[in-house]
Amino acid sequence: MRGGAAYPHAVRLLIRGVLVIAVLGGVAYLGAYYIASSCTIGFAGNAASVSVNGADAAGWCSQQVRSTSSAYAADERKTDILVCRYPIGGRTYTVRDQGALLLVGNDLCKYFKTLYDGGRSGGAPTPILVPAK
Repeated sequence: MRGGAAYPHAVRLLIRGVLVIAVLGGVAYLGAYYIASSCTIGFAGNAASVSVNGADAAGWCSQQVRSTSSAYAADERKTDILVCRYPIGGRTYTVRDQGALLLVGNDLCKYFKTLYDGGRSGGAPTPILVPAK
């Protein structure tokens, strides 16, 4: 009798152990995705780009690509001119551009400055509207 009662206890301990490992693994995966993600989008017809680091950066970039016809996923362009960088809502937005006037880069910075100054943070990603050239 005693041996039979110990067996269900051992099974319960094993199931609890597997559940704890699964939960910890899920938390680690989601934490890495939401906290440490980064991405960059470019815009067709110009050299401007926006790199995003932080909370659900990949989700923000995906939203921009889906909602803005000129946006596309790009590689980070660290050699381009740094136009501005703003920390907003758990993310850091970095705008880079090329050329003498940096027209699109400056327009993007005005957009992010408005968000930064307005105190908007987190929430649903707001599309960036950059006209295709």
